[in-house]
Amino acid sequence: MPSSDKNVNLILSILEDLDSHVFERMDSSSNSLDALYSKIFGGQQHHGSSATVVAPEAMEATVVGMLCEWATTCKRSGEHRAFVVAKLLERRQLEIVPEPMAVGKTKQSLISLKGHH
Repeated sequence: MPSSDKNVNLILSILEDLDSHVFERMDSSSNSLDALYSKIFGGQQHHGSSATVVAPEAMEATVVGMLCEWATTCKRSGEHRAFVVAKLLERRQLEIVPEPMAVGKTKQSLISLKGHH
């Protein structure tokens, strides 16, 4: 399967995971933000696919962009979408960037923002 087909399949699979997740019920281990995060960023096979899905790390920018689009589009309903994506991306950042470094970057960003006002 060509790489672009794998990318499309991964994006469609993630959209299906997001759209089918029951956000009103976060009580079970299979229906939590942790479970959703693992489906999106865990590099697991989606929906019984026999082919290996492209590792999300290889297309991080595409996945993040798609999450932002899902969070802000007017073509889907639910005010929860922005909150959900913010929590997913916050966790992703903490996994990618060690926490002390992330805190330092956040402080630098805030300082630079204050300097521009």
